[in-house]
Amino acid sequence: MEDINSEKYRDFSQTVINNIKKNGFPDKKVSLPLEKLYESASSKGLNLNKVLEILERIKIYNVKTPEKIIFYPKDKMPTQKEPAFDASAIFNVLNLKPDDYKNMDMSEIIEKSQERLKNSSPQQLSAMMNIFNSLSDEQKEALLEKAKDLGLK
Repeated sequence: MEDINSEKYRDFSQTVINNIKKNGFPDKKVSLPLEKLYESASSKGLNLNKVLEILERIKIYNVKTPEKIIFYPKDKMPTQKEPAFDASAIFNVLNLKPDDYKNMDMSEIIEKSQERLKNSSPQQLSAMMNIFNSLSDEQKEALLEKAKDLGLK
């Protein structure tokens, strides 16, 4: 993986800056699609989270949601509570319907979910990892605690 101080990281960070400026930053908050940014960074051998660290160093802050990254200057910092994890993003990636899980007990839900994961394509697994990586540390911790409560490892 590239060094965070490399030219590749600087160039990619500058591309993100140019894109958000085209969309009105810093006068307003600007959002870009999370999955597309992850894929673009990954295709260049870069870690998007490190790119976001670079941007924060120059006072371009962000909030990740399951579907997008919202960029904002410090004076436009979001004040609302962080959204709870929305499982619908994972349901969409796996083409699941919540009704498929109605009238099932927890062991059946776990079994069916594990079967779906085993049969997931590499693209679906990658998309789910992108969703997980987009969660805040608090959301990840809550999700992992919930999994432990359900007996998952």
